[in-house]
Amino acid sequence: MMSFEQAQNYLLKIFARHNFLGLYHSHHQESITIHTCQNGTAISLCFPGYKTEVSAHRVKYDYRVDITRLHDKPVALSHCNLITDIYHKLTMGKMNAANFYRILSDFAVTGFIDLPVFSEQLAYTPIHPSPALLERVAIAHRGKTYHKEGNQWDLTLEELFYALKLIVLQEDLNYPIAAGKLGRKMPFMRYVETIVVSQKSEHDLEEVIARALLHGRPELWAGVDYSFVHRIK
Repeated sequence: MMSFEQAQNYLLKIFARHNFLGLYHSHHQESITIHTCQNGTAISLCFPGYKTEVSAHRVKYDYRVDITRLHDKPVALSHCNLITDIYHKLTMGKMNAANFYRILSDFAVTGFIDLPVFSEQLAYTPIHPSPALLERVAIAHRGKTYHKEGNQWDLTLEELFYALKLIVLQEDLNYPIAAGKLGRKMPFMRYVETIVVSQKSEHDLEEVIARALLHGRPELWAGVDYSFVHRIK
């Protein structure tokens, strides 16, 4: 795996090679496979997305992260799909929350993960998310689009971390930390809140989803360890 900085440069080179701006102006899209998992799943970028903005001074890069399992159609993944998958692993799959927090927070900083080693530390029971959970998530979207197909399976750890990396990189591209913005800090704070609500908490999953969909900076929750974000550069 590359660092976040390396991965960001890699994406920008892909966009340049495939003429992101030309595609935008001609109203066309391209789909590029970025990673093929050990189980054959392809993780792809489809760009430019409908939220792309181009001005004389900047480009707001929008793209979709798709996952294609063998013999299935591409399915789009979002922050909320990842939140749901993480919550499911920690509750129904009984993944160790402390281990996941430690590994996720380190990953947020470095972009690196040793999957063979961490798969042992993050052992859990892989089962498909229940219809009841997906209904909770859909209701929490309050009418906003929710692609529940992205939660039709339990993602493997390789699928989860590679998709997560591509999704949060969009925040780094468009809201750079070096410019005083939050970049990937924002979604990683939501993923950590997901860990919190998977345990006994005064907050719940619906609140995390609402915060993920919010335009702005939600107030931090008291008692949650967000200290890792200070190491994200």
